[in-house]
Amino acid sequence: MLFTSYHGTDTASCQQILTYNFRASAKIGWLGTGSYLFQDDFELAKYYPSTKNSLDGEQDIQVLKCEINIPAEKVYDVTDPSGANNKVFNIVRQQLIDKELSKSRKNAKSSEVNVQKINKNLDGIVFNAICRREDYHLVRAHTYTFQDIERKHPIFFTHIPNGTELCLRDNTYIVNKTIVGGESIG
Repeated sequence: MLFTSYHGTDTASCQQILTYNFRASAKIGWLGTGSYLFQDDFELAKYYPSTKNSLDGEQDIQVLKCEINIPAEKVYDVTDPSGANNKVFNIVRQQLIDKELSKSRKNAKSSEVNVQKINKNLDGIVFNAICRREDYHLVRAHTYTFQDIERKHPIFFTHIPNGTELCLRDNTYIVNKTIVGGESIG
């Protein structure tokens, strides 16, 4: 499968990615651990870095276009709500919840903190478990990237996706990276 994807970041990080590839992060995101890219969406990739707190003051944003060539059997695609992958996801999710609730009943004090931590990253933990168990290297999902209005007024919320994100767990599938645009923000 060939995916065209975009990743927005600051200029220094962009140069690091071009030189050394994406850096593996231990942080668990919505789709698990890996490099996050927007499929076929330059505009969301350009917008996303402006939402990060680490970009204080004026910053130059660069957008990388990345081509990913990966065998279909290595892609865990949850873009079809009634698809088999979504069903498996929800089964594994329920198993993890049941396990954590069982632990919390046995040891209420320490497990309460653990349940809160897991709840914050639950989807990512589930994707990581599935990808490890089944040897998937890319998660593909429709997601919603918060816009300025939600950041200013967190009472507004939607479940309707505005993009498709890819979480690539193995960066060797990136076959081409080029800078395709950028701008100053701040």
